[in-house]
Amino acid sequence: MQTVGLGSFGGVVLCRYKKNDKVYIMKILKKMEIIKQKQVNHVYSEFHILLVINYPFIVQLVGFNFDDPKYLYFIIEYVQGR
Repeated sequence: MQTVGLGSFGGVVLCRYKKNDKVYIMKILKKMEIIKQKQVNHVYSEFHILLVINYPFIVQLVGFNFDDPKYLYFIIEYVQGR
């Protein structure tokens, strides 16, 4: 996995789904940081907006998103820039 970016709640990495060999972005968010900074509603809103939006210039949240005791993982389509 290649790191694409870092933020206050975690990081963003490139990942490859083995079943279809497609490249995606995985946004990894630290649950404790989200809670500590009182951003739970903002993260939930981001997830919900990405889940329901369908616009050609906004990346899509892919159907297999998950969490574990420490992290939330958002799998987002990858669009390579210039």
